[in-house]
Amino acid sequence: MRTLFPFAAFLFLLISCSPEEEYSYEARQSEIVEKFRTAGYHEYHSKLNDLLFAELNSLENDLLPTSTLETIAILADKLKEEKNTAGCYVIEWESQQSDPHDRNAIILEWNPKEEVIIRMFMKSSLVRHRLPSNSY
Repeated sequence: MRTLFPFAAFLFLLISCSPEEEYSYEARQSEIVEKFRTAGYHEYHSKLNDLLFAELNSLENDLLPTSTLETIAILADKLKEEKNTAGCYVIEWESQQSDPHDRNAIILEWNPKEEVIIRMFMKSSLVRHRLPSNSY
């Protein structure tokens, strides 16, 4: 994650110090996660580190837009500073691989042992199968 910081700092300068994607902070992370699970969303989760971020970045053209990747990097660094274990950041996410009516979401949360955790919720099994299968 150390190499994400210079990348995120560069992105701050590039995009006027704020993420381009809309995001929200939710104080009750467990409720948000449970909401998506009970609604039948596919879930992908992993520790967010440089290897995973690079792999997500390689999928950017049709799976994750550049602006979403930039927002993930910025919020991951913000989580590392805050270290709040109760809440999470939620980014609504659109993919060209899913139905426009589906509300995909990315949740970034802090875990004291693993640091930043990324959870991606999507309706499309095609999107789920395009995500990395490696454990990070």
